[in-house]
Amino acid sequence: GFEAMAVDESPRTTQQLAHTINRSDRLERNLRQQIQKERRALESGQAILASIGSTAPFIGLFGTVWGIMEALQSIGVTGSASLEAVAGPIGHALVATGVGIAVAVPAVLIYNFFLRRLKLAVADMDDFAHDFDALAQRSAFAVTRQPIASKNGHAVREAS
Repeated sequence: GFEAMAVDESPRTTQQLAHTINRSDRLERNLRQQIQKERRALESGQAILASIGSTAPFIGLFGTVWGIMEALQSIGVTGSASLEAVAGPIGHALVATGVGIAVAVPAVLIYNFFLRRLKLAVADMDDFAHDFDALAQRSAFAVTRQPIASKNGHAVREAS
């Protein structure tokens, strides 16, 4: 942000004022770009969690349908709907449903947790950008740099 607002401290002319406005736009654009860059970095992995949370119940449902089909085939082969013929495939169907739900619920909870933290972080960055822009405008984009002190107390010249 400081690079976008560095100017000299000479008296303001109309041309310099226009240049300051350009610096204001540049600062705002740079802050927005940085916020978007950080947001993209923070969002990495969110799509995977959302996909797992939304597809796991369907995979469990697919397992349920598969188990019921096996139970019906077993009934067709044996010719009776006895407990021995139906219990195994129906048990597998219920396990598939349970696994789908057991995977989906934590994934959705974790996704929502990180989504909330992401929204708070972006809101904090937006607040900072707004405050930083207001501070820069209030100081007329004047940036003063303090000389860097060496170990012996003398000022050190900055490298160019």
